[in-house]
Amino acid sequence: MNDAVVTEIVDLNKKPEPKPAPNPNEWTPEQIEEAKLVNVEPITTQEPLTMEQLEEKTRMEQEITELMLSQPEIDPRKTIKTSTVADAYFTVDDSILLKNLFESIHKLVDEVVFQFEPDMLVVRLMDPSRVAMLDYMINKQYFQEWEVKKPGYAVFNIEEVLKVVFAKIKKETVVKFSVDHQTDKLVLTLKDSRTRTREFFLLNTDEVPETPPKPKINFNALFKVVAKQWQEDIKDMHQVTDHIEIHVAPEGVKVKAEGDVVKAENKYELGSDILLNVEVREYSRAIFSLSYFEDFVDPKLCDIATLELTTNMPIRITMHTKFGDLYSYLAPRIETD
Repeated sequence: MNDAVVTEIVDLNKKPEPKPAPNPNEWTPEQIEEAKLVNVEPITTQEPLTMEQLEEKTRMEQEITELMLSQPEIDPRKTIKTSTVADAYFTVDDSILLKNLFESIHKLVDEVVFQFEPDMLVVRLMDPSRVAMLDYMINKQYFQEWEVKKPGYAVFNIEEVLKVVFAKIKKETVVKFSVDHQTDKLVLTLKDSRTRTREFFLLNTDEVPETPPKPKINFNALFKVVAKQWQEDIKDMHQVTDHIEIHVAPEGVKVKAEGDVVKAENKYELGSDILLNVEVREYSRAIFSLSYFEDFVDPKLCDIATLELTTNMPIRITMHTKFGDLYSYLAPRIETD
């Protein structure tokens, strides 16, 4: 009896023999339909490749490998263009002051580069002949509103902006200057008794503009002038010739202009109504073209200007404005005997 019980226990522990899997190639139509209901496709056994088919497959794989190896390596960073356009804006509540600033820039170039840094606007550019340069760095404190979400550039045609936006504008008009890096547009919003919006397409949005280096010069002479009277005198010299010669000595400043039939000379002594200060380490002189020089001291932007000079070196002119100190450089005219 005990043997019978053991036999039964042994039989219960036996694992049933696995049923052979059905041959997929022998599925009945009913099994195929049932498999489709659960999205199972019948598996078919692939016939082994012949020697010819195997050789052809190997040959094609080798050709594909050789083709891939023959292609130049692709750097994905080089195929993606990164926009250099800033995401920023500022507002100015004196539109005439902003207009005068734009006009001073336009005297040198038509296309201007505004560089937006977190705390300042930088305008550093040269004229096409590369003899004159502006170096305007305007701190954010001089704007009524200032925000830079993404530092970058705005390259635009300043002549078009002056013509479209500032031709007939009132002093009390608040101007918002916005750079939209998503649409690559410059947007100027004008608010007074109504709100007007003007949009301009930006230029060179995928290239970092060239920024000229700032000249490194040790100046030997410095003098400070009243802007309005100084510019009037310099424009008067332009009636004589197209260039002037400036001499700076401890006792004062001398400006000469000599044309074909007229010779002119102005002397400015320290303490006069025009010359406010003179500092000289070394007597200095240089000749400059009036086509640029007469506009580098702009009384619409400043009341006082400082000029720094070293013999036959570029002059630096600083306008002390409501936007801070704005610098200009002009290369001298070198005359040979």
